[in-house]
Amino acid sequence: MRFWSEGLGKSEIALDFATVNVTREGNKALAKGVFLEPEPWEFQMTLTKADIKGFLHVIFSAAMLRYIFRNLGTGLFRWIR
Repeated sequence: MRFWSEGLGKSEIALDFATVNVTREGNKALAKGVFLEPEPWEFQMTLTKADIKGFLHVIFSAAMLRYIFRNLGTGLFRWIR
């Protein structure tokens, strides 16, 4: 996944979700990992119940569902292996 923000200028930040470590702490989920580009940069995300609605909104949007189904074969089988 690649992230871009106006504050980054022409730079992008790269992340491989397969390397993110998720643990549960109380009523929160803690995701830790390392952005890969342009420089290695550790990050930590704290997810709460309030974030679930937003994630579901993104995942079940028409554009995301089309993208998932168009790419399901190659990505899913690679992930299962």
